[in-house]
Amino acid sequence: MGGYWEFPGGKLEEGETPEEGLAREIREELSIEAAVGHVFHVKVHAYPEFSVLLLFYRCRPLRGEPPGLEGGGLEYAWARPGQLQSYNFLPADEEIITRLLSEGPARTRA
Repeated sequence: MGGYWEFPGGKLEEGETPEEGLAREIREELSIEAAVGHVFHVKVHAYPEFSVLLLFYRCRPLRGEPPGLEGGGLEYAWARPGQLQSYNFLPADEEIITRLLSEGPARTRA
C-alpha cells in the first residue's frame, strides 16, 4: 500500500518465529541489528480485500545505521510517540499509535 508510513516488519518465512522474522525484516529494511523484546500490542485488522494479524514488539537498536536516501534506500524516520500523528499511517496502525500516545515519553531501564 504505497504512500503510507509503516512500522518495520512483514511476512514470516517458513519455520520462522515472529521474533526471528521481525529481526530479519529490520535487518533487511533498515540495515540494522535489533534486539526484539516482548509483544507490546496485538491487532487483527480487516481490509476489504484481506485481513492481517499484526504483532507489535518492543525493540531496541543494537548496531548499524539505516541507509540514507542518497543510497537509494527507502525513506525512514525515528519518531517519538508524540510525532507519529504527523505521519500518514495505514488504518491498521491507528490503534497502536493511540496506545503509544497514551503511554507518554519512552522510558529506559537501568
